[in-house]
Amino acid sequence: MYKQNNQLSLFIKTITIIVIGSLFYFNNGVDGQATRFPLTDHYYGRFDFVLNATQAIANCGGRNIYGDVGYLATITSYEEWQYIQRYFSPTQNKYWVSGSDEGDRGMWRYQTGPEKGELLYNAYTDRAYRYHLFTADEPNLMGAEYYIETVNDTYSGYHYNNLGNGPTNYFICEWGGLERPYLTQVETTGGVATVRFPVGSTYTYSNMTILFTSVDNPAVTFQCANFTVINATISTCVVPPGQGRYQVTFLSSPPALPHPLYWMYSPAYVTFAKPSLVAGGAVTIVGGSFGTDPSLVTIYSGNNKTRTCGSVQFIQGSYLNETVLTCILSGAVPTSATWDKFLPLTFNISGVISSQHKVPLYDTGTNQYYLTWKAMVSWTYARDTVAPKMIADGYEGRMSYIETQAMYNFLNRSMAPISPDASNSLNIWQGVRFSEIANLYTIVQGPRAGTNITLYATQVPTGLQNRQTPYFVQLTDDTLRNPLQVYWSNQEQGVFYEYGGISPVFIATQTFTSPTSGMLVKIKLNVYGAYFSTVTVNLKGIPIAFNRTNVRGEIDVAIPAGSGGPHSLSVTIDGMTTPANTQFVQYIAPAITGMSPLPSTNGSLITVTGTNLFNNPALILACSAIDVSSPHTQLVCLLPPQQGNYSLVVTVSYISSEPYAFAYDSVTVSSITQIADYLEIVGTNFGNNLAFLGVAIGAVSIKSSCLGNNTYVLCNPVPQSTVSGDLVFTGSAIAPPPVPFYFTPVLTSLSTVLFPTAGGLVVVHGRYFEPTVYGSVDNSLVVIDNNIVNTNIGYQSLTTLNYHILAGTGINRQLLVQAGGSRNSTVFLYSFQPPTVTSYSMDPVTDTITAVGTNFGADNTTITFQMAGLKARNVVIQTPHTTASFVIQNQSLSGDLLVNVDGQTVTFNNLNLTPLITYTTLPSVDGGVFLVYGKYLSQIDQSGTNTGISFSVSASTTTTAVPCTFIAIVNGLYSYQCTIGSGSGQFTTKASVRGVDSAPYGMSYQYPAITSVSSITYREPGEITLFGTNFAATGLLVTIGNSSTQTSICTAPQVIGSTIITCHYDASLIATGPLPVKVVVNGLEGSKDDAFVYTNIQVSGVTQINDGLVIQGLNFGNVSNLQLFIGTVEITSFTGNNTVITCNTLPLAVSSGVLSIDNGLVKVEFQPIYFTPYLVSLSDVVLETVGQNVTIQGRFFETESMGQNNTVYVINNGEPPVQGPTIQVIDSQTIIYSVPGATGTGLAIAIKIESRVSNELIYSFVAPTLDSLQQQQYTLFVFGQSFGQLSQNIQVLFGSLTITPTSVNDTTLEINLPIESVNANLSISVSGQISTNTLTVSLVPIISQVSPLALTTGTNITITGDYLSPVDNASSDIQMSFSATLLGSGVDNILSCYYLSSVAPYSVVCAMIQGYGYYDLTAYYSATYSDPLHTSYAPPVIVTSTSLFFNKPGNITISGDSFSSNNLQVFVGTNDVNATCTNATLLDFETIECYYSADIRQVGSDIHFPLNITVGCGGLVGQNNVFLYYENYKCPGTPAACSGKGQCQETTGYCTCNTGFSGWDCSIEVNHQTPPTLPPYTNSSDGSGKLPTGYSPLEYQVRIAYLREITSLSNGSATVHTLAMTNITWLLPTVITTNTTLFSGYWNDTTVGNVQLSFNVTHIEQPRNVSFAGVSMPADANSIKYTVKVDNWVFSDSLNRLEILFATTTSATTVYNCSQSKTSFSSNALDTSSGGGLQTSYFTNLVINTGPAVLNIRFADRLILDNDIIKSNTAVLLANDTLYQLYNQEQNINTTETYTLLSSIITPSFSHNVIVDPLFSTVSRANYNQTCYVPPSSSDSRGGNTGGGNDEPGWKLPVIIACSVAGGILALAIAAVIIKKNAFKNNDSIKLKGWSANKAYSGPNGGTAAGQ
Repeated sequence: MYKQNNQLSLFIKTITIIVIGSLFYFNNGVDGQATRFPLTDHYYGRFDFVLNATQAIANCGGRNIYGDVGYLATITSYEEWQYIQRYFSPTQNKYWVSGSDEGDRGMWRYQTGPEKGELLYNAYTDRAYRYHLFTADEPNLMGAEYYIETVNDTYSGYHYNNLGNGPTNYFICEWGGLERPYLTQVETTGGVATVRFPVGSTYTYSNMTILFTSVDNPAVTFQCANFTVINATISTCVVPPGQGRYQVTFLSSPPALPHPLYWMYSPAYVTFAKPSLVAGGAVTIVGGSFGTDPSLVTIYSGNNKTRTCGSVQFIQGSYLNETVLTCILSGAVPTSATWDKFLPLTFNISGVISSQHKVPLYDTGTNQYYLTWKAMVSWTYARDTVAPKMIADGYEGRMSYIETQAMYNFLNRSMAPISPDASNSLNIWQGVRFSEIANLYTIVQGPRAGTNITLYATQVPTGLQNRQTPYFVQLTDDTLRNPLQVYWSNQEQGVFYEYGGISPVFIATQTFTSPTSGMLVKIKLNVYGAYFSTVTVNLKGIPIAFNRTNVRGEIDVAIPAGSGGPHSLSVTIDGMTTPANTQFVQYIAPAITGMSPLPSTNGSLITVTGTNLFNNPALILACSAIDVSSPHTQLVCLLPPQQGNYSLVVTVSYISSEPYAFAYDSVTVSSITQIADYLEIVGTNFGNNLAFLGVAIGAVSIKSSCLGNNTYVLCNPVPQSTVSGDLVFTGSAIAPPPVPFYFTPVLTSLSTVLFPTAGGLVVVHGRYFEPTVYGSVDNSLVVIDNNIVNTNIGYQSLTTLNYHILAGTGINRQLLVQAGGSRNSTVFLYSFQPPTVTSYSMDPVTDTITAVGTNFGADNTTITFQMAGLKARNVVIQTPHTTASFVIQNQSLSGDLLVNVDGQTVTFNNLNLTPLITYTTLPSVDGGVFLVYGKYLSQIDQSGTNTGISFSVSASTTTTAVPCTFIAIVNGLYSYQCTIGSGSGQFTTKASVRGVDSAPYGMSYQYPAITSVSSITYREPGEITLFGTNFAATGLLVTIGNSSTQTSICTAPQVIGSTIITCHYDASLIATGPLPVKVVVNGLEGSKDDAFVYTNIQVSGVTQINDGLVIQGLNFGNVSNLQLFIGTVEITSFTGNNTVITCNTLPLAVSSGVLSIDNGLVKVEFQPIYFTPYLVSLSDVVLETVGQNVTIQGRFFETESMGQNNTVYVINNGEPPVQGPTIQVIDSQTIIYSVPGATGTGLAIAIKIESRVSNELIYSFVAPTLDSLQQQQYTLFVFGQSFGQLSQNIQVLFGSLTITPTSVNDTTLEINLPIESVNANLSISVSGQISTNTLTVSLVPIISQVSPLALTTGTNITITGDYLSPVDNASSDIQMSFSATLLGSGVDNILSCYYLSSVAPYSVVCAMIQGYGYYDLTAYYSATYSDPLHTSYAPPVIVTSTSLFFNKPGNITISGDSFSSNNLQVFVGTNDVNATCTNATLLDFETIECYYSADIRQVGSDIHFPLNITVGCGGLVGQNNVFLYYENYKCPGTPAACSGKGQCQETTGYCTCNTGFSGWDCSIEVNHQTPPTLPPYTNSSDGSGKLPTGYSPLEYQVRIAYLREITSLSNGSATVHTLAMTNITWLLPTVITTNTTLFSGYWNDTTVGNVQLSFNVTHIEQPRNVSFAGVSMPADANSIKYTVKVDNWVFSDSLNRLEILFATTTSATTVYNCSQSKTSFSSNALDTSSGGGLQTSYFTNLVINTGPAVLNIRFADRLILDNDIIKSNTAVLLANDTLYQLYNQEQNINTTETYTLLSSIITPSFSHNVIVDPLFSTVSRANYNQTCYVPPSSSDSRGGNTGGGNDEPGWKLPVIIACSVAGGILALAIAAVIIKKNAFKNNDSIKLKGWSANKAYSGPNGGTAAGQ
């Protein structure tokens, strides 16, 4: 860890040197003055004298510095190049560096250094393996230019140039790396890297660790895994996936390898790409080493590196094992710039930089790749040598040609230029020859070889043209030239190659044999197609599934299930198909492998199994009623009634299987059952007339006893002569094979059924007792006797057995006869005789009784004995059937004995149990009670009768009865309490029960016991006292001592009571320990081994007090007679008494040792004493925080104690004890300690020796002081003294905040400033010590974000950031201000601002001035300024545009926001081509007018798709697809447009009618009742609207009814999903204005996403035009306008469409001019076709005619979809659409009274939302006879509710608006608030005022969704 921290510190210092060094310009390192680059730790030197390349290599190799060998510099990274570049001379810019392609042209490798031999660059693929400076025109293939020089020119800056080996250049040498370990690079996907160690290395490989530390984030580290030693200098390891730059440290133990290696992952490379040339266009790039995190990938397009390709995404999977990514171009590629093209592509992958200038680019127009390169080769060399080496996406390059201006424009905008200087042009050979005959140019290579074409050029050659003349095109001025006019004399030019465009061809003609279930096959082609190609695989002309694998030229094709063949298989790539009849699929013929079951003679279903039986019964021929039960392997069919042998054939698609032979089923026997002496036979095909069926067993016919049917035969009874044999069927049926049948024996009777347990003879009668069957086959006849098989059956005949019953017990035992090992007869039962008992005997010790009798059996498990309800244990049959023993339970009572043998029970009466005494207690010598324990001592027997129990004691010849009292019985053990007189010695006890005596039990009085003996002094005779129990004078003797050595009798013993003896002892025995004492009373002995001891000295404890001792104990006596020692040192000065000895200051010679005391008789050693160190003083008690030495004075600083070495520790302020070089033990009284740097007061220091810790002494550190402050963004640096080194000890007291620093040293603190910090005084507390002074902090403000971007009109912006407080910590105003400086103006504009939040997080609202482009925003107060935030005004927002007719130029008006006149440019066009909208004029900040040529169309020459409008102003660009061409509409009406009664709007097809007329064609003359008296109104909950007419109560009602997703027209317009408005969850309506209400809601059905619906309903009072999406519609008075938005619909298929249905209702019939009139509709339909329930009819006007009134519905011919404006299509649904029925049912509509119509607007699918804008209005006819007017019923069909008010209407008209995205149009998202403000901007527009970003609701899943 210590070593790694040093390396980290070195790394940080290195980075610091790099950063600081970059601020200065160095000019050293000249002629051997080497300079070190810290990042690589290499040295570099520049040598300013001219050599050729090989001489420069040799010269560097001869130069050594610091022991390192030099080499020609190898440039491997951008950082290394930037460092070296600073040492180039201002006057000399050419230097040799390492790199050559000599010997392998185009493959550049390093010639020198650690990288020697490694690839640097591949000129053919443009791949960089390391960092390089090659450009679009270098390297080339001119001559022998094999070496690299650096060049600095005026137009390309520093770059590489390949050059011949001439003495032309200076050179640069490098040192370092050859003597160090080296690690090769790997791609970012990870892989095996080679580790090269210098020859002669002594590194330890066995524990080698290779550690990677990120240069950009040192906290990120990883190791190289699987380190493997190859040889002494080569090893390998596995680098994990990653990206970026690292310092690699080689660690081993020992040693750690010096000099970290600067290492990086391989740079990114591009194999090919599909470009975009417009802003916002998607770019696809295929290549590798792009890293693992796309967010860390930066891509630039073009030389200026101002245009990024952002939003990088990695495509899942890989293509030919390469990575595919997409990105979005930030700006358009200019159409005319000479320097800023699409190429080069520059990558920065976490600091690893690479560029590619010669990338093959894919052109979607031709489906081919193109590449240019200034290779400087001849035309022939370009065609024959270079082209085969140029590979792109698997295609070999070929010379191409420029045939069209589009191709020229594509190349001129995309291919990398070689210079911004137009004179230095890129000239590229054309792959053509001139044809003198055709006067055209002939293509020389590729699929069009031999075709004559006209080359595109603005100029053509004027000189000699013939077939031998090659041509090139100068890209800068599209001039076609030949070598006679070439600028260069050597006639070497650049190359222009194309790839692709070749028809695919199978590698070989092949037929795939497939099972009918299909299979996966691999097909191989010579042409694989490009990554971007469109590929289809067809079988029989029908597309089938396939997958392009990672093997080039190989496709995995899924052959579908099928039959027949051969069928043609083809592949189409980009419209080119493989040759016909070169690949086929042949399905395998069917084969039958089995058939089951065999058919019955009556016919039956069978199952046929096999292979390739297909899955379509219609194509299968076999038997009848075919059904496929398992596709391809099993089918079921019906066979007819039949008999005999036949064959079956299966035919699939005219291909037949081989015949499969089978036979109809014969007679079968499924079972034969014997029941007693009759048989049941079950089977099939017996026939229904058994007269023709013969049945026999063996030779005996049983037919006469048999009856049955086709499946069942019963034979009863079987004839007596029948024995086992074959069952044979004969007769008219086909007989089955004979069935062997064996009879089962049958029992009829036994001669007797009762036997003794020893067994007996019985005669068995029955049938089928067959010892053998079939004449001689053993039938295994046995008798099963009580489940025991017995082969001794006593056979007599087939009907009789003389059998001997086996010994046993019990009743109802089974007897049966078995034959053949399994055929069992019926069962007969028999029993054994019950037992008897005649006599018994008992052993009370073992509780065992032995009984003698009869019929006990031989199995002790079948017999039980029981007394008084207690079952006996351990029953043993002693003699089978007659004698048994058993163990009774000791709770048993005398009385009856019950015997049970296998369920048969008898009773033996009056059994007397023998008593037994098992244990007694001993009575005291004083007499009294003692306890008797025993068995069978009960006072009563089983009947409750008294047993007369008594007890007696006997001593010598005297027997005495003793009174005893029953106590208890526990677990069968009886206890009695008996009373005896005083005495001593031994006696016996006996019990008598029911006259039966127990055996005598020997016992005694209690033995004497000694508990303690008093002590006397050695050799001082005296009386001693013995204490104990059961002492008596009879036979008393007391002795002291061990009889084996010496014993002394204690004389004159006297007994006091029974517990004390006194006697006289002479104290003569010599003993250093305890002596035994023994007492004998009347022959009973008691002793105690350690009873007597002499008094002696005892030490209970020794305590050290400072440098003295206190000894505690007993028997010290007169201490003046004692000697004390510690170790060998005598302690001469001490005092004390009998229990305490005190030694004050110990002699200086004393050290740890053993304490011993000598009393004159014996010298006693006690415990060893280890002295604890004792501290007296410190030399200094106030220390420097960096640390210092102190001298510690004291005692007992022992480095050795009692022969053992000690470790001396210092405990510093409670920290873990430390030892080592910081501690110097001078002697046992002095230590010098180096106190480490720290902080604080009241710190303690102590000495520890082993586990012994001294007292503590107190010291402190110097208090901190503050010098200065420095703020860097969110970091504050505090400088001063005595801070210490530990951040956790420091608190920074900043105003009201207390902050812990993030890093600290003794003079510097670094703290992270909290965002709530404000200006305040600052002090610090270090370990509780407050700094001696304070400093005032003036915080530098930080602006982090501005939102929203200000409009050019100057709108409010919200500034967020940190340290923006308007007041300081004392709440004093600091005058915080904000200023904006427009880019280039130099003027600071002070903004007017107010605080939304004056505390963190800060939020300030400022009024931005009018302006444009970019500006710097600054916060400041006093003299403190923030860093400027570089931001901009909002880019132009394009919402709508007016339209023009195609090819009719004119002015267009663009509406939007944030426009300005500065550098105003407007473009209209597509992804591929744009036109400048000239004379762009800013009318106001929201409106631009410009002149557009109207000559650009979208793909496919379609004017129906929107064009992109791009507005650039103030350096900012915005765009949107909003321009649509006008359609060539014709206004309706006859004979003239608008019926001659109105003005035709040709741009929309609408009529603006004259006063008095209305209708979509102005043909309706209206009366005074139009507009009607009552205005329209809307329902308050769901937005439904009612439109009254002039003829009350006739009215129209409109509401939205459904949303429905349908499939595309090609898929039949089938319904996918429908959402009904009846299921919507409504939110509360919002009143926007008096005439407009916003309705919104959502569905809980999330099948198609979290769909949200919102719409404005607006009442238009007076006639006027309304605008929507740039088109104007006339609105009648009292109209209702809906503006509907649908969000978040998720389509199941991108080709599907959505319908939005409106429901409108009116009467089905009215009386009009006294005639019955049916309601109908009409429209200005332009085209009509039917299909899938949709009657497509493109119209903008729809009219419902209802007698005297008319409902006009108008649709804009466009809608807003994902912010794009696209054309809309409309349609009328056919009457059979299911929605009619569904809607009528939901609304309970009577269709005879109500008229219903469904119509729609149709577009493809959308990603985000769609907005539509229908308009509804009514008119009343003037030419109407009201005299016979009959108003329609006011009662609707749902229950009589009248019209008007909020009642539901009785009729509805659904109008469907189906919406989706125009294919291929990519829209830019516009913020919701911009849409709200600008989507319908003019005075006549209806604005979506409810859809601002602050309108939110909780959706069906609880989420919050904001309106757009």
